[in-house]
Amino acid sequence: MSLPRFALEDWVAAHKKSCRYSMGSSDVEPVTIGELFDGADAQTRRLWSETTLSYGDSRGSALLREHVAALYDTLGADDVHTFNGATEAVFALINVLVEPGSEVVVVGPTYQLLTDLPAAAGATVRRVDLRAEDGWTLDMDALAAAVTDRTAVVVINFPNNPTGATLTPARFDDVVELTRRADARLVSDEVYRGLDPAGVPLPAAADRGPHCISIGSVSKVYGLPGARIGWVASSDRDLLDRLRTYRYWTSLGNNAAGEVFAVCGLRRSRALLGRARNLVTANAARLAEFVAARSEHLAHTPARAGTVAMVELRHHGATALATRMAREHSVWAVPSGVLHLPDTHLRVGLGRATLDRTLEALDECLSEP
Repeated sequence: MSLPRFALEDWVAAHKKSCRYSMGSSDVEPVTIGELFDGADAQTRRLWSETTLSYGDSRGSALLREHVAALYDTLGADDVHTFNGATEAVFALINVLVEPGSEVVVVGPTYQLLTDLPAAAGATVRRVDLRAEDGWTLDMDALAAAVTDRTAVVVINFPNNPTGATLTPARFDDVVELTRRADARLVSDEVYRGLDPAGVPLPAAADRGPHCISIGSVSKVYGLPGARIGWVASSDRDLLDRLRTYRYWTSLGNNAAGEVFAVCGLRRSRALLGRARNLVTANAARLAEFVAARSEHLAHTPARAGTVAMVELRHHGATALATRMAREHSVWAVPSGVLHLPDTHLRVGLGRATLDRTLEALDECLSEP
């Protein structure tokens, strides 16, 4: 398999570590280990102190999988396979599902892994993009036209990174039905699930039948990216067995400490999601106010769910502006060009406590020649 350059991660490597503030991060403010365990019960604290740093079940511990399964309406622990982050979960899943010559339809824009990995595995990839001029809404007719009787997999990501778009439950069911009729798998990247309007989550794909697969993680909305725990959830036990076999050839198992962090986070999901929702709600309002006051320079469609929004630059190239923000203001911003989009937008993370400081830097750059 020949993999292309990963544009966003190259941008991270070039600029993020040298910056003090982050405007472009898609995760909410990470919690410290102390904060995570401050609210833990005695049982969870005991789990931490008694965990043995040995090899574990390659699927993830039964306890971890039970807590993940509790996020779904119809699944149990044996319907979950955990991995070292959602990235490994996607890597294993695509390599199990996709063969050379497969046809894969991807709803974009999305994380490059979801589009370029199927192509690297030999698939023909058709991309159906949400468009800024349509308010980042899914064109169901375009998706239906892209799916054929040769389509093996349809990949979606809602709430969407980088646009903040989501689906109504009815539209989500339309996508499920479309893939069922086409006899295609639906792979649903749901790592931003849980930060939805009024706190009502989008339905999970894995609850919609064995042809539907959910990908999840504790990284984005729980504030635990360093735990490196993600998962595939599916009622298709044969698929999960194939994933288990594939993993024997990759990392074999999870970090034992990371599993405990994830269990603690999932046990405290109400508190952590409440924390995330408060940050995102306040920052979304602040961003809308900021953009409205600078309408000669900026425009945006407010995020409808998740942790990110796209801000359009009316008179500046996004990459040049983001480079200036990094060099002159120590602010890491993400230009749309590294997201395989025209170089016209910045992705703004709504989950960080320093948004005001990053907006000040953007304001100064917009005001300077």
